[in-house]
Amino acid sequence: MSKVQREVLSRLPITQDLLVKAKTGEGKTLAFLLPAIETILAQSEQIDLARGVHVGALIISPTRELANQIAEEAEKLASRHRMGVMTMVGGTERRQTMRRLTTGHRSDIIVGTPGRVIDLLQSSHEFLSRAKKTKLLILDEADELLNMGFRDDIRTIADSLPQTRRTYLFSATLSPAIQSIARDVLQPNHQYVDTVDPNDVAVHKRVKQQYAEIPSELQFRATYEILTRQLAKDRRGRIMVFLPTTNLTQLYTEALARLGLPVIGLHSKLTQNSRSRISARFRNSPGSILVTTDVSARGVDYPDVGLVLQLGTPQGRDEYIHRVGRTGRAGKNGEGIIVLSPVEMAFLRPLSDLNMLPAKEYGPEFVETITNTQSSVIDQQWTKRLGYEEKGLLHDAFMSCFGFYSSRRDLLKCSGEDILHSVKNLFYGFGFDDQPIMTENQLAKYGLNKPARGQGRNGGGRGFGMSGGRRSGGGGFGNYQGGRGFGGNRSNDRWGQDQGRGGRDNDSGSGAYGRSQRGYGNQDQSGSRGGRDNFSSRSGRNSGGQGREDMFDRYFN
Repeated sequence: MSKVQREVLSRLPITQDLLVKAKTGEGKTLAFLLPAIETILAQSEQIDLARGVHVGALIISPTRELANQIAEEAEKLASRHRMGVMTMVGGTERRQTMRRLTTGHRSDIIVGTPGRVIDLLQSSHEFLSRAKKTKLLILDEADELLNMGFRDDIRTIADSLPQTRRTYLFSATLSPAIQSIARDVLQPNHQYVDTVDPNDVAVHKRVKQQYAEIPSELQFRATYEILTRQLAKDRRGRIMVFLPTTNLTQLYTEALARLGLPVIGLHSKLTQNSRSRISARFRNSPGSILVTTDVSARGVDYPDVGLVLQLGTPQGRDEYIHRVGRTGRAGKNGEGIIVLSPVEMAFLRPLSDLNMLPAKEYGPEFVETITNTQSSVIDQQWTKRLGYEEKGLLHDAFMSCFGFYSSRRDLLKCSGEDILHSVKNLFYGFGFDDQPIMTENQLAKYGLNKPARGQGRNGGGRGFGMSGGRRSGGGGFGNYQGGRGFGGNRSNDRWGQDQGRGGRDNDSGSGAYGRSQRGYGNQDQSGSRGGRDNFSSRSGRNSGGQGREDMFDRYFN
């Protein structure tokens, strides 16, 4: 029995409201389900128990996945007492729930998400009538409910229920926002139960936490390598991969599946039936990989997750902790790795107390190895098969990724130009040459402005379309002297590095990303015969400033 279970269940029968602070992964669900059933049995009239047409306990969860998981556990316990459990979550047919309400289905315990519960309270006379005898309101993951903007919804739900009910509020933190909502929905004489030792770390010590700094252009390749190595180590262990946006999740799911990995994608764009089916499939599939967003970060319990891999920065510290909390559960060891580009490394500062270590296996030697070698699997199964549909995925993922990171410049302590450079490199790693063109207003929104004419610099800088070669630019990407650029002077390797390794000379075709007819700022005098400068109106120039000017003319038009 976990600490939160001991602390709560030792108070049975509970006659006061509860505010419970407990870490994720500590068995909170059982800690509130058993008191809920005990309360229903003790306080309901026998005729109501026999008919089951009133709500005994209403449990509010921030996500559909967590609500469905709670409902599954509730059904196991409630069936012993001939009680019924009903779910009310978005993404399912509303009329199906209405039909169950009007055809006499038992509703002793209802588990729902705020939006659907309010919808039915306001539109269904049958549900409102059943809710008039609610004995207990439970707010699970209350801090996440507030983070997701459900504060007013919580008040609306609480105001729709009897004032004589009991309320339990469970939260991983005790922020000012939690204390404020507690004053709104709990009785003044409520009990506060703190099950978090002040000396405890936020993440279980049995979870090995590591970070890997990987250049943006190598992250897709690095992800494939990390996943294949983990599957080789533990063929029956599950892996969860978290990404910051839904579109990125869709892209990685499709790309990794093409490479032959056993991936399953789960995100908010799926219907609830699809999400439930996918969640069950992952739960029942040892050796599989779930690529997901934060819809899977809280409360959801999957067995034997050996690795949580986070690609890019989460929304914040709490999201990082909840994600990594999907491993190391039920007393087992686990591992968490977060992969960050150089511009994202500032995210580690608020995690300094979590005993994170650099991932030695994925350190500089690993980066050098994947820089100097090409993956035939990625090249054959993904890069060479990019069609209209795949480019649509890449386009949508690019825009969502750029928007996400642009909103986080203050946290990452970097400029909009740094963000754009990093995002573009990430997508070049997917083989995405035809990247989106944005308007001047879109760029200004993210802190990038059109330069004045003639402001190019000899040798170029890091900005979009700045001079990328030693003497002339033609609109390439890259640092001075073509380092990490695209289409700089004599871009010999696949990333446009001058005198770089691993690629072929442009004169004989190109490297992986400097192909003839697909070049970025290639110049006639550099030996890229027949190459087209995608970001300049001409194939080559002697003036870096002119190349930059022409690129921006096209970029904005």
